[in-house]
Amino acid sequence: MKKILCFIFLLTSLSTFKMTAQIIDKDTIFLLNEKSQKVYIEPNKNSEHYTFFKTFESEIKTNKKSSKNEKWIPIYSYNGAYYLYVPCDSGYNRKIELTEKKLTVEDFESSVYEIRKINSASKEVFTFLYEDYGGNKASLEYTIFDKQKGIAIFKFENRYSLMINEKNLKDFPIIVNECKFEKVKEFTFDEPDYKQLLKQIK
Repeated sequence: MKKILCFIFLLTSLSTFKMTAQIIDKDTIFLLNEKSQKVYIEPNKNSEHYTFFKTFESEIKTNKKSSKNEKWIPIYSYNGAYYLYVPCDSGYNRKIELTEKKLTVEDFESSVYEIRKINSASKEVFTFLYEDYGGNKASLEYTIFDKQKGIAIFKFENRYSLMINEKNLKDFPIIVNECKFEKVKEFTFDEPDYKQLLKQIK
């Protein structure tokens, strides 16, 4: 287990700033349009913003024979639709990488855990058992919520979130929170009733 060096995070933040400073298309739908902050829906499916989600700073070297190498990206609900999100602060998004042996969690820093066991209650439900930094037994669980769209409900450290596999990035539009001059408040998304959604699946 290790912490990624602080300068990597700084580089990621600079990269985020560069992308949010792109020229905005004239047909862009603005959710907020102020001098210090612009929040908009990115209409371009070939936008460079998609590269933001593919950047994993983990140092995992996956065994070529490994049957599991999953990279999961957070997705958010807004007005009945799902969106990827480029935040003002790059650490806002929590990304997760899973292999047969390692769990990597990336947000404001990067944490790597040794996976002790993987359980699968069905084709939709997976549980990863690991030890936290204090040596305590812990688990991450995800349930495939929407097979057609590839959306899963993750439960990690008693926190629920919606996530999609990195492979499905281009299937979703992006909401961009552009803050050129200073850090601003992150955009507020709709909060799903995760427990109710899980009951519907079961």
